[in-house]
Amino acid sequence: MKEKIKISCFRIKAAFGLLAIGGFFIWPNFIFGAGHGVVINEIMYDLPGADSGREWIEILNISDSEIDLTGWKFNDGSNHTLNEPPKNGGQGSFRISTGEYAILAGDATTFLIDHPGFSGTVIDTVMALKNTSATLKIFDPESNEIDSITYESTWGADGNGKTLEKIIPQDPSIKNNWQESAPDGGTPGAFNSSAQETPREEEPPRGEEPATEDSTPTTTVNRPPVAEAGSDIATLVNREIFFDASQSYDPDNDSLIYFWNFGDGATDTKKQAGHIYLYPGQYIVSLLIDDGEFSDLDIITVNIYSPSVIISEFMPNPIGKDKSNEWIELFNQSEQIANLTNWQLGSQAKNNSLFVFPANSFIAPKQFLVIQQSISQIALNNNADQICLFYPNGSLAAEISYQGEAKEGLAVAFDGQDYFWTSAPTPGAANIISLISPKEEGGNFSADNFQATAQEKQEKPEILAQTDLDQSQTFLSLNQPSRAETPQLAQPAGESAFQFASQQAAALGQTSQSIQKANLILILSIIISGSLLISWLLIRLKKKLSH
Repeated sequence: MKEKIKISCFRIKAAFGLLAIGGFFIWPNFIFGAGHGVVINEIMYDLPGADSGREWIEILNISDSEIDLTGWKFNDGSNHTLNEPPKNGGQGSFRISTGEYAILAGDATTFLIDHPGFSGTVIDTVMALKNTSATLKIFDPESNEIDSITYESTWGADGNGKTLEKIIPQDPSIKNNWQESAPDGGTPGAFNSSAQETPREEEPPRGEEPATEDSTPTTTVNRPPVAEAGSDIATLVNREIFFDASQSYDPDNDSLIYFWNFGDGATDTKKQAGHIYLYPGQYIVSLLIDDGEFSDLDIITVNIYSPSVIISEFMPNPIGKDKSNEWIELFNQSEQIANLTNWQLGSQAKNNSLFVFPANSFIAPKQFLVIQQSISQIALNNNADQICLFYPNGSLAAEISYQGEAKEGLAVAFDGQDYFWTSAPTPGAANIISLISPKEEGGNFSADNFQATAQEKQEKPEILAQTDLDQSQTFLSLNQPSRAETPQLAQPAGESAFQFASQQAAALGQTSQSIQKANLILILSIIISGSLLISWLLIRLKKKLSH
């Protein structure tokens, strides 16, 4: 009997010993796992297009104290080290405060490019999330499993640009506690679409009845919308621009009201709106969106340029010193003052830098502006070069190139439609084409004139005309006045081009003087006749009064 009792006591002691040993290994997992309080809260596992470098997960600190992620690891089938920001493009800190989010990204730099303006913590790591199913885990420095989730593509977010979001972060990671995000791209670093991210309520003391659903009213928090007007725009007058608010969103999927103000007095209430600016200048465009309770405003800058300024004439090989005699002439074709502030002028010649027009540089309507080499520091080559005029944003406004040796004293001038060598340079005045053939002078020209149109993203102006001309070809320029505005004169046989041009200029001057004399005689005649009529009326009036 005593032996049986001893055996029973021995078995009981052995059982307690096994429980103690098992508790030694098992209990720390519960202690450390519950104590850390970090959960996987959102998963971007399958993006439209390529996934590489663009996958990420969001973790959330639901504990009541700050957590240091130093030494932690992420596991997607293999363990991966977390790189402390700012390593590999990360930002923020390894210390995560209570209620704070952190993004673990397969490529921190790519994540920040995909989410411009994101200010939360981003930690770079290695990540390869499967598009069908995968188990994700987080381990602390002692290799304790802090949280894990096994997701399936049937849960949602399978390549449609959305994420998987945890509904109640404190609850287990089971299918019914996960949902597809409402907005495209998910809600990284913010409350999930319909999450209940609040600390779990403490259980009531024993003996007390838990509160019923009716005793605790549920309140829905409306989150403000986010306005996105797009990127800054640069284009030309009379070009239609399409403004798109499609990137704006409301986290609660509320209906939005849109209001565009184009900065010139015009407005629109469409989500996508078109507008044309008739005058050059800088316009501040605003987009206001409203969900009925909250609103958000986004602002972009639209720079509108005039295409009226052209390269009218230039002297590549002057008589005498180049620095004091080389020049480039611009012409304003429009009826309005052209503002050249921050426009740029340059050439392809070696060691040349761009000349930037200083603030408040203007050309009056139908007037010329001559820039000397001593001011611009643009030295033109004598044999071949290319002159370029750029808008302030760097887009090409006009480009003229010439090939072959430029004879001394000859300029390249525009006659309203084509460019020619001319032996009668006219800097600051209307061009005189001496009708020298490019074949005779051995010169080639090519001109590319660019006109900008509103692209979907308004990044670069579109090239509408591009020509490379040989000696026998002429130009077709979209930005130039018609040939009818500058009629050409026939050159009599036996006369040089220069003599003919000089005679024609003198003839035009004499004709102008004759017209002015005739007008003066006419005005004097009218004045004398008026004086005689007034005298006659005064005499008649005096006679009547005397009677």
